[in-house]
Amino acid sequence: RGGWDTLGVITVMIDFNNSVIICNSTHLTSFAVLVDVSGSQQELSAEEQRALSIVSYVGCGISLICLMIAIVALLYYRRTIFKELPNFIHLNLAIALALGLLVFVSGIETATD
Repeated sequence: RGGWDTLGVITVMIDFNNSVIICNSTHLTSFAVLVDVSGSQQELSAEEQRALSIVSYVGCGISLICLMIAIVALLYYRRTIFKELPNFIHLNLAIALALGLLVFVSGIETATD
């Protein structure tokens, strides 16, 4: 169990002179929840799991608060948002990051092996 899966991976080009290998893949991998698939890590105690959970939620909460502040600040200056493309891009990026973080926080406890 574990290791690299070569199913769906095709070597396109090998350039031995420049040490370059280019591959194409016919599948994607979800990295939403990173886990130790090889089973080499020890199991965490209940106390360690609780501490890790608290740190994760606090960190995500701080990130979400900062993103909300950024969104409010960008919307406060909405006259310039739609005139200048970089400001509009920043607003969309902050909204996308906030939504992604909300999905992550709301779904992390439902993840299974």
